[in-house]
Amino acid sequence: MMSTLAIIDDEQEDRQDEMLSVLSLTLAGGLFAIETAQVLEVLDDTPLVVVPNSRPFVRGLLNMRGKVVPVVDLQRLLGMPHGGTVADPLERRIVVLTLMAHGEQALVGVLADKVHQVTSLSQTETETIPSVGVGWDVSLIKTIGKDHGAFIIVLDMEKIILPLVA
Repeated sequence: MMSTLAIIDDEQEDRQDEMLSVLSLTLAGGLFAIETAQVLEVLDDTPLVVVPNSRPFVRGLLNMRGKVVPVVDLQRLLGMPHGGTVADPLERRIVVLTLMAHGEQALVGVLADKVHQVTSLSQTETETIPSVGVGWDVSLIKTIGKDHGAFIIVLDMEKIILPLVA
């Protein structure tokens, strides 16, 4: 019985030592992050091809070296306010993600007001997601971490984007 407890304790210690590598970015004045394993590229804001009758959160299509990439406005998709802090157009970026959808690689771009840096979050520095006080679906949040004393919300991009892929 004691050896079983020791193994469980060792497993918990291993999980606590795991690091989560994320790309931090600003959306609607808040600090968010996306797992770096999902990030293919960060591009300067560029003109997009607008698709008539597309969903309101789809900003348009991007031609990335011959590949068509839909670009999504996460602020609109998540119901974040667009007022308040206005993003500097020179700092706006398109973060191109690669996600697996129906057994195939899907590329999608997401708009960010500003991209900061790649950082590692320790599992011991992550917090449980509060069920009160968040203005949108908490199931879309993977975890909440701390980076230099500030909270950083790590978005679950698969739960956010994959339901949109037909």
